[in-house]
Amino acid sequence: MDGARLDPAPPGLLQFLAHVTLLHNVLDVEALSAGVWYVAIDLQLFALLLGTLWAARAVAGGKAPAGAGASIGIVALVAVASLFWFNRDAAWDIWAVYFFGAYGLGALAYWASKPGRPVLPLLLIGAVALAALAVDFRLRIAVALATALLLAVARRGGWLERWPQARAVGFFGRISYSVFLVHFPVCLLVNALVSNLAPGQPVLNALGMVAAWGLSNAAGALFYRYIESAQPLAALRALLGNGREPASRQSV
Repeated sequence: MDGARLDPAPPGLLQFLAHVTLLHNVLDVEALSAGVWYVAIDLQLFALLLGTLWAARAVAGGKAPAGAGASIGIVALVAVASLFWFNRDAAWDIWAVYFFGAYGLGALAYWASKPGRPVLPLLLIGAVALAALAVDFRLRIAVALATALLLAVARRGGWLERWPQARAVGFFGRISYSVFLVHFPVCLLVNALVSNLAPGQPVLNALGMVAAWGLSNAAGALFYRYIESAQPLAALRALLGNGREPASRQSV
């Protein structure tokens, strides 16, 4: 994985197009930032998962029960291939299949953790992942396995629904993905301002970190409200000053 240089040259047209299409690593074009690399891999992982689900539906002929079983089976096969082969070769780290072992563990643990389902599937997931670690121990896979199992157990026990109850924690939880999406440019902007206006002043730089955190959450809350929320068009109308409630929210 190529990270961004501390003093990158101005991007050319090829570098710009490679980043727009999120193919810079695949095309061996220098990444402008590590964050862009992460977004590209995340998109690949989503596309790979979507492709496996589409293939499972095609294999099952569109039948719901068979399609669900085929989906789990194909995702499991790709995850096993990643855990035992692709993830052990760093040459694959520009492709989603390198990371799909950890990604697939999360998806499989979610499916297996539905309340009321037998615990055997979770035990099987853990056994396969432990076998992969026995063949070639990788801390990242151990962390992914522990996280997946912890969330699965919490879901089966209902802990995720009962804790935490604080409204503030719930709010930050709801906007967390939006904050993740928008925080990077906000932090870059604050960093540029503080480093130019107050270089070598620890107190002001610490206040800049606090400002970056606050502004990132504010931007994330706006992104959640007007983009990520269930009715973004209704939110856009509200933003533009149209006070009418959408039909789905009007009382009947």
